[in-house]
Amino acid sequence: MLSQKEALRRKFAQADFTDDVMFSLIMSQPEICKRFLQAVLPAYDFDHIKVTPQKYLKTSYVTRAGRLDLLCTDENGTQFNVELQMVDEHNLAKRSRYYHALLANNMLAPGEDYQNLKETYVIFLYGFDPFGLGWAVTDYQMTANHGKHILGDGTHKLILNAKGDWREVNDELKGIFQLVFKGDGQVVVISFRDGVIELVPGFEQSDGNYKYPDSNNGGSWKITKPIPEQEETTNMSDKTNSHYKYLSQLLRKWKNNIGFKFKGLLIDTMVKKFIDADEQREQISFSDYSVLLVDLFEFLSKEDAEKAYWFALGSNQQISNDDNGKFIKKAKKAYNKLKDIGDEAELEKEYRNLFGSDFAKESESLQNKAPNEEFVEKKFIIDIRYNMKLDCTITQNGFRPKRLRDFLAKHWKLKINKTLEFEVVNNDIPSDLLPNVKWYWKVRNVGIEAKKRNKERGQIFIDRKIRREETDFDGNHYVECYAVVDNIVIARDRISVPISKLTGKD
Repeated sequence: MLSQKEALRRKFAQADFTDDVMFSLIMSQPEICKRFLQAVLPAYDFDHIKVTPQKYLKTSYVTRAGRLDLLCTDENGTQFNVELQMVDEHNLAKRSRYYHALLANNMLAPGEDYQNLKETYVIFLYGFDPFGLGWAVTDYQMTANHGKHILGDGTHKLILNAKGDWREVNDELKGIFQLVFKGDGQVVVISFRDGVIELVPGFEQSDGNYKYPDSNNGGSWKITKPIPEQEETTNMSDKTNSHYKYLSQLLRKWKNNIGFKFKGLLIDTMVKKFIDADEQREQISFSDYSVLLVDLFEFLSKEDAEKAYWFALGSNQQISNDDNGKFIKKAKKAYNKLKDIGDEAELEKEYRNLFGSDFAKESESLQNKAPNEEFVEKKFIIDIRYNMKLDCTITQNGFRPKRLRDFLAKHWKLKINKTLEFEVVNNDIPSDLLPNVKWYWKVRNVGIEAKKRNKERGQIFIDRKIRREETDFDGNHYVECYAVVDNIVIARDRISVPISKLTGKD
């Protein structure tokens, strides 16, 4: 016979977002709830909301109680009830009517004016199409049966339908509603357009640590120590006027833009080590960033790639080095590009290459954009969790096949009239996730010849893990590949394709 606590633990280990308990746990997190409501109702300000999961309301002792999945109240008293429904019970209209009645029941004191009633929203998240109309998002309000006059009674019924047509829905709401139910075996991943929030269900132990379920390799329970890590993160942000947090965010942008795995806890730990190495760094300002970021990459490049683990900030938990310190090699490459740049404009341009086109937005960051070029950060959510590597087989009649990375290692360019077969030669994406991966490609031709021929390209398109191209004309071209699962780029890589008719090699 399972204890109640063990049964609950197992439920967490098996649950996904559509489970009542997991839905309540996830959506009761203020940041997640706030982002969700902001996407559904962008005109509202949700900076200050109170979140109450699974709230029971009743009008009297002899009437039926209603259990609200989630009740949120803003600073003006407006109430937002969020309901998840996976099975069609054919009672949407009457159910929403009763929820509105429950919400309004306790709003007024005896004799108080009806004008003081606050607005109420009942928001249904449906895993089915309740009316078969194909609408993804619908806002129902009371209107006259002739004309379009809205009564304005302050009640709103919103239906979000997973089976509807989402093509015209704003990207932020689409990114939230199309959640990634399965993460890396331990987390539930809530996807936003500008990143993700990872939620781990944990159980506090007597020593203040937390036990959490890991479904990998048959399932097990693991221990984590988030409280001292969070406390040290807050402490570092306070000491540096939030610049600790900004630097950590920039490193996350760097790993997502370049495309390699760099654990979040390790990022936070490395930034702390960097700041602690020089006490003057606690007094930094934004004007110091142009030099400070060069120093940060130099600091990271000097870490020991042979280490078995690093000690996490605050908790001293071991963060395993399971990819031979890949971030160290990437940091060394970044530092070597930055260290000798003296011109501010050139430095800013290189920072955009490292952190993405949104870095230093006030500049003309897309001045070299091709006419029809697309950018992956505008098309998908970026959250690099795995490493992958692109290479290319070069073939031509009369010559043995060669590898493009061998050419690049010798700083050679290619001649024209060659066939190129690009492929993902290795990756560490889990085998059970690979069947869900969609492979997207971007081929970008660069240079005067590409512009003359109107062949700069740059569109992002879906294909197999292998992509065939030809060497037609001069230029420092490149090819990118993205591994995408549920609208999230989980791995990416880029390979240069320099071509020259005069100096190219066979």
